[in-house]
Amino acid sequence: MNNQTDEQLLNGFLAGSLNQSEIKDLSTRRMTNPDLDRKLRLASAIDDPLLDWQSLQLRKKLADIHKKEDSYSGLFYSFVKRKFAVPAAAAMFVILVGVVYFFSNSPVNSDNLYAAYYEPVKPFFMQRSTNVVADESTDFARGMQCYDSKNFSDAAKLLSGQAGNMAARFYLAISMMELGDFKKASENLSVVAADQSNLFNDQATWYLALSYLKMGDIEKTRTELKRIASAQSYYNDKALELLEEL
Repeated sequence: MNNQTDEQLLNGFLAGSLNQSEIKDLSTRRMTNPDLDRKLRLASAIDDPLLDWQSLQLRKKLADIHKKEDSYSGLFYSFVKRKFAVPAAAAMFVILVGVVYFFSNSPVNSDNLYAAYYEPVKPFFMQRSTNVVADESTDFARGMQCYDSKNFSDAAKLLSGQAGNMAARFYLAISMMELGDFKKASENLSVVAADQSNLFNDQATWYLALSYLKMGDIEKTRTELKRIASAQSYYNDKALELLEEL
């Protein structure tokens, strides 16, 4: 029996020093302790590098381009209005309607959006401590070591046989995304996302949406993003932002 308090288990989780039995106990306790559940979700989300500088810079540049285009369009429209009045304004309106129709009916560029929003997941169990898992001989421990070394092929092999371990399933799914097998990734992410008791539920739902996006299934992408946007998730803002671009 585990006699540690909730706070002791939480601190051990943040330090990366819990064994599999303690992690299971922590997952059980969070179901009856909303405050502990909130802290765990926040802790898991903070370690995901969503605020990657290069990704933000790319989006900022795109936004600046749109602002400049809007500014130039406004100046041009004012000039035409002064010079040619109603006929030219009517012609401009027709052109603008055509442009809006063209872009609103253009297919979503899934690959570009995926590249802008996908960011690798750091191995949560390894980044805080070298004593990650008690038994380094287990497939999970060795799989996480391969994952940390970006050896995703071996990581997938070692993590694939642990159906009941949600952490293994999650990192297996991310490994498959890195290897380009998004169908396999989505299958594992769906299982993790559906299990409300595990620590990777929010992350799994976000990466499931990205998997669907990469596969070109926009409707399923929207469904998962709306699920995130309507929940208390760390990914709310990202989900809303991506929804607007679909």
